[in-house]
Amino acid sequence: MIFLTEYDEKKHLRHTFEEGVQKGRNAKLFDQVQIKLSKGKSPEQIADELEESIDTILELTNQCLLQQADRELK
Repeated sequence: MIFLTEYDEKKHLRHTFEEGVQKGRNAKLFDQVQIKLSKGKSPEQIADELEESIDTILELTNQCLLQQADRELK
C-alpha cells in the first residue's frame, strides 16, 4: 500500500521517462544487430562496430535468431 504522502510525482515521471529511453535504445540496438547480421557480419564485428560488449551482442543475436525462427514457423 502506498500512502499519498509517499508518492513523488516528479520522481515517478523521471523514472518512467528513463525506462522509456532505455527501451528505445535497446530497440535501436536490436535493429542495428539484426541489420548487421543480415549483411553476414559476425557478432565480434558487430560488437566492435557498435562499441558494445560481446555478451550484449550475443544475447541480441540469439533474440534475432529466435525471432527469425518464429517467423519461419508461421
